[in-house]
Amino acid sequence: MEFTVKLQQLMHISISWLLLGLVFAALCGLFFWLFFRSVNKPAPEPEPVPEPEKPKPALWQIQRKYLRDLDMLFQRRIAGNLPMRDSYLLLSGIARGFVRDATGRDADKMTLTELQLYSDSFQSAVSSGNNPERAPGNGMMPQASMAPVDSVRLLTELIGEFYEPEFALRSEADFAHSCAETRRMIQTWR
Repeated sequence: MEFTVKLQQLMHISISWLLLGLVFAALCGLFFWLFFRSVNKPAPEPEPVPEPEKPKPALWQIQRKYLRDLDMLFQRRIAGNLPMRDSYLLLSGIARGFVRDATGRDADKMTLTELQLYSDSFQSAVSSGNNPERAPGNGMMPQASMAPVDSVRLLTELIGEFYEPEFALRSEADFAHSCAETRRMIQTWR
């Protein structure tokens, strides 16, 4: 059997066709990559809708809540369910939480020194007739409502009294007296 078609030599094909084919394949690959990249983009996440702010409870409601918490803590301590240290830690939390909810200040995160600075600057601003919100040393937190000078001073004194039983291994502190003073601070807050 005789063939009439002869095979061409390998190098007889022009190299330009080979390069043109490679460029065309690269362009097709780039096109598909760009196309699928733009199609597969994740949809933008919708902006979260802010929940409407709940109205701040009235002072008497805040006082009632914290007085109830204070009574429950006192009963647990009297029943012997809480050691002295834990009782004072919770009592401090009640006093600080009340001030936070009543004024908007993060009293539960303030150190005793910061509370004293707040008390001193608040008292000096009130006595000089200035706005206590702009008093020096009050730049720590925004203030939602005003607190009476005596209540702020009483809070600072209470937290100072709570430090010893909170952090000492043993303490002879009078828990009933501390509860009564905390109750007085909550009830007289205006």
